[in-house]
Amino acid sequence: MSEKMNELFMMGLGALALTREKAQKIADELVKKGKIESEEASAVVEEIAEKGKKTKTELSNLIKSELKKSVENLNLATGDDIDRLEKKIEELEKSR
Repeated sequence: MSEKMNELFMMGLGALALTREKAQKIADELVKKGKIESEEASAVVEEIAEKGKKTKTELSNLIKSELKKSVENLNLATGDDIDRLEKKIEELEKSR
């Protein structure tokens, strides 16, 4: 697997693991172990959930960027290319 694809995969796993429900479980465990006070738990949940949201956004942007590069490398027709060709066809049909 390419390094970039591996990075995408790992980021995806991290983003999926950081749901609000999982964040709550982590905070509950930290409270049980005495690592944080129960009053701090909601702040910890928010921080973990926000990091998860940020990771998902970063992952989405990275995937979009990589897909765009891949599509460009395939040299496929874009929507703009098709629109331009349709206009050209219409012009040619009118000129008959």
